[in-house]
Amino acid sequence: QIERHRGQQNIDRALQTVHGLRDHGLKVRGHNMVWPTTHQDWVGQLSGQPLRDAVHHHIQWTMNQTRGLLEHWDAINENLHGQWYKNRLMDRDFDLQVFRWMHEADPYPKLFPNDYSVVASGAATNAFKAEGLRLKNANVSMYGMGIQCHFGLNVKPDPILIKQRLDTLAEVGVPLWTTELDVKNLDEDVRADWYEMALTALYGHPAVEGILFWGF
Repeated sequence: QIERHRGQQNIDRALQTVHGLRDHGLKVRGHNMVWPTTHQDWVGQLSGQPLRDAVHHHIQWTMNQTRGLLEHWDAINENLHGQWYKNRLMDRDFDLQVFRWMHEADPYPKLFPNDYSVVASGAATNAFKAEGLRLKNANVSMYGMGIQCHFGLNVKPDPILIKQRLDTLAEVGVPLWTTELDVKNLDEDVRADWYEMALTALYGHPAVEGILFWGF
């Protein structure tokens, strides 16, 4: 939403929120720089070098605006579930370039890929491990991996499956951050118990460095 219309960037509201949080001693995570499953209408009309230049400019401008304010950035969000930029540019390694551009623009924030169905469900666990190894081996300054952890409605967290999936992702050898944890049950007592189960399993794993809630 930073640039709904080309050349008309507006990040004021977000920056006000960030400054307010920091004034209260809270650290802030940037979410997200590039989201391959969605884009503004004007971006969809671009291809080739103009598209590459537009993404590069977006990264440079945004990183300059947030310099010194954010601890983390989700560089690529849900890359396993959308390939629009790669397909449009015919460049399977474009996600690597996003990480490089972000680190060049501001080397301070820790950079992550962020994805779902990797711990709460295991549909994409192995694929995310492969992506993490690819990013790590490319030396693009990936710090860790963001695991969303959205448990569906009435889906009770299973500590055994959570540990198994975390073990798989831990093989990449970088810190794991739970970035969007939520459980869903209309009974608030059941919901509290399920949060306890999920949090115990996540915090109990040595690869998990931090946890953020989603809609809590």
